[in-house]
Amino acid sequence: MSLELKSKEFGKIEILPALQQDLKKFPKHQPIISRLDEPFGKAIFYDLPGIGLHVSYSEYHIKRPVTIDAGADQAVIELRIAMKKQILGKWEGFKEATIPEDHFCLCYSPTVVTHAEFPDPAFYSTWDIHFDIPFLTSIAKDYPVLQELLNKVDRKEPFQYRAEHYICTPEMKGAIARIMENGHSRASQAWNLTFSAGELLISVLEKIGGPMSKYANLIHNKYLIDRLMNAKTFIESFVTEKEVKPMELKEVYKKCQLNSSNLSYGFRTIFNTTPRRYYEDLRMDLGKKMLRETDHSIGHIALTLDYSNIAHYSDQFRVRFGESPLQYRLRFRKNRNPEDGKG
Repeated sequence: MSLELKSKEFGKIEILPALQQDLKKFPKHQPIISRLDEPFGKAIFYDLPGIGLHVSYSEYHIKRPVTIDAGADQAVIELRIAMKKQILGKWEGFKEATIPEDHFCLCYSPTVVTHAEFPDPAFYSTWDIHFDIPFLTSIAKDYPVLQELLNKVDRKEPFQYRAEHYICTPEMKGAIARIMENGHSRASQAWNLTFSAGELLISVLEKIGGPMSKYANLIHNKYLIDRLMNAKTFIESFVTEKEVKPMELKEVYKKCQLNSSNLSYGFRTIFNTTPRRYYEDLRMDLGKKMLRETDHSIGHIALTLDYSNIAHYSDQFRVRFGESPLQYRLRFRKNRNPEDGKG
């Protein structure tokens, strides 16, 4: 994939060829390597080709806060894993795309348009696995959560299993270690890479939703699944940057023709959350964005998000994130401007 990189802080970013010392990370592989060397820091990217997929490992040594914009006119089905530090930013078509450290996200985007934020001078590392559709199709018959993703691909609709819910399991970390090692002969490395990446994908699918048996009552009921997807979209309509409206579940029942048990069970089974929790997640995500990107007062943000008062909003924010909205804003701005306050 050919990416164009730029930063609003530093302009166009040049992708450079590898240096000799860059080969030391994967001495037993033959990766395609590229790197960045910019005022904000350095980065190196390793691309490991498999069969039906390719694996990318990236390291960022950030010295100054930066947002890196990347774009490519190409669809991607991707497993992203934040190994060191969280991945903060947004992707085209997604309201929120932050991936906490040691968490993963499985997603589909019709075009690659990303805005990756690096707010702290620190070391970041990520794994990205891009899958070909035929490879996934062979697995999807046993994993409805994957079939749901492929259905979105057919309709060219952006889709993700939200990263904040999914922490990496020991099985996933074991598969990653085997990808790093892969000490087989060069002739067999692509096959072994594919096997280990496939093992990683299976661990992800088991974590998200388990095998067919868990979904047996849903997967054969297209009527119910369609209405659950409509319910998710309908809930999202209550939270926009222009307006946040109070949500009553009875509105969702009526609009999407679902009873309370089908809506609750379906949401837990497919989306690993509840309708109410999903609505609150959307509100909190929008609030964090406003804290980062605007100068609105905390009271104004609380009112915009349809909280009864600033105290209620602050209490809910602190319960979820371990700090107040003001502390979050100040910490973010300090990380974005590390020179502030120095004499």
